[in-house]
Amino acid sequence: MKIFISHSFKDKSIALLLANFLENISPDIDVFCSSIQGSIMVGKDYVDFIILSLKCSDIFIPILSENYFDSKFCMIELGFAYSYLYLHNKSDEYILPFAIPPVKKFAALSHSPLQNLQVGELCDKNDVHGFLNYLREKKCQIRRE
Repeated sequence: MKIFISHSFKDKSIALLLANFLENISPDIDVFCSSIQGSIMVGKDYVDFIILSLKCSDIFIPILSENYFDSKFCMIELGFAYSYLYLHNKSDEYILPFAIPPVKKFAALSHSPLQNLQVGELCDKNDVHGFLNYLREKKCQIRRE
């Protein structure tokens, strides 16, 4: 299972913690996070590589923070994931957004095309447990396919 973590460079430490956590859950989980050293090879066109990584991902996790919303590149990634979701008939569970304070999950994507997506909070134990249960179910589905 390939997971793409979209984040602001200013939230690098949180993204790296999440990436490390996810990769330690299962050897079947492969995380792309641009802040992981070596994730984009020297000499590669990083925009093309990010687009390829988005296309190959099973799950797109945007870490919604004030820094995220201030980043034009993050907004482009989110828009790409949104368009990819609908153009390629990905399941509704392709984009799994998480907010970090002071961004509130109930308002994080309001007034956007993604406003109907349920947003979790990384600091909410129930949201994280729900996400882990989802990963467990998704992993079983991928194995059957």
